[in-house]
Amino acid sequence: MSWLLPLSSKDIEKEVRKEVDDAIALAKESPMPDPSELFTNVYVKGFGER
Repeated sequence: MSWLLPLSSKDIEKEVRKEVDDAIALAKESPMPDPSELFTNVYVKGFGER
């Protein structure tokens, strides 16, 4: 028994491409962030350290 909807790989690819295209369009329409925000939320202190 499958829990996935009966979508073909072509249908899934089409949906993903549309989502990516929409995200790109939104990014292009959005204003550029202030340069002071360049490194905001890029690094997390202590992340990955052991």
